[in-house]
Amino acid sequence: MTRTQNLREVKRITVVGAGAIGGYLAVRLANAGHCVSVVQRGQALQAIRDHGLVLHEGGTKLVAHVPAAARCSDLDRQDIVFLTVKATGLRAVAPDLASLLAPHTRIVPVLNGIPWWYFRNALPVLDPDNGIANAIPHERIIGCVAHVSAHMTEPGVVRCVAPGKLVLGEPEGGWSQSLQDTTSLLAQAGITAQASDDVRQEIWTKLVGNLAFNPISALTGARMDEIFANRELIGLARQVMVEGMAIGQATGIHFPVDADQRLEMARAIGAAKLSMLQDLEAGRTLEVDAIVTAVLDLAAQHRIATPALRTVYALIKERARHPLY
Repeated sequence: MTRTQNLREVKRITVVGAGAIGGYLAVRLANAGHCVSVVQRGQALQAIRDHGLVLHEGGTKLVAHVPAAARCSDLDRQDIVFLTVKATGLRAVAPDLASLLAPHTRIVPVLNGIPWWYFRNALPVLDPDNGIANAIPHERIIGCVAHVSAHMTEPGVVRCVAPGKLVLGEPEGGWSQSLQDTTSLLAQAGITAQASDDVRQEIWTKLVGNLAFNPISALTGARMDEIFANRELIGLARQVMVEGMAIGQATGIHFPVDADQRLEMARAIGAAKLSMLQDLEAGRTLEVDAIVTAVLDLAAQHRIATPALRTVYALIKERARHPLY
């Protein structure tokens, strides 16, 4: 079998968490001919079983009728598992992943914030009892950063407003055949994807944007374009971003852009409603720990002053205690 044939063979893929990003990946991969299944709960599970997963992107509508299960243990072993649950849901699903794992299976967590694996349990707020780390062997992980703007319009229906790209990398850097094959598999499914030899830099470049904008969006109800239109809000977002970049640099990250350049990257998102605001409106738990608390813990370790971030944290932590509905 040639290398090209090997890359194009049908893969068994499970997407755990068929929300906006997970649904986008599942539909694209299924339409590329792979054997895709999803793990989901609630109304979305029944909607997927009844009508399939639906993706609207640009003027295109794609539908994927895929097996949908409430538990990982209801499915067989897979080649690749995309873990697209919220960071707040990881501890609940992690112990159930074992049934999906063959000896060669790689797990691709697609998460906001700092992933649990990043510091090998040095940030207890991300995995207090090591339950996630114990359930997901470090050597199986391929890190992933999704620069994709998508949302659920109703259970089982995803609208992708900015397909962007996925950046993948081995947690400790470098290259592997598995990394390259997984990146190629995504690209062949019509998903812009690239492999990086420093996925940690990619994580932080996205993280400082999430840090600056997600809490402000949830606190104010503003879309990204509305934040940029408000001089006071964008000034606050810039200060939070500067503080976040200082923390990243203290951990050894070299940012490819400065704060103003990173702000311009964020401006390109346009009228998008950010994920933390979507979660607040849907009554879901906010990803405060992975996006904000963990960064503040790092700031304390490195003795970095974060007055703007601490103010935003105090507000979003209290906001998270009071759901809208």
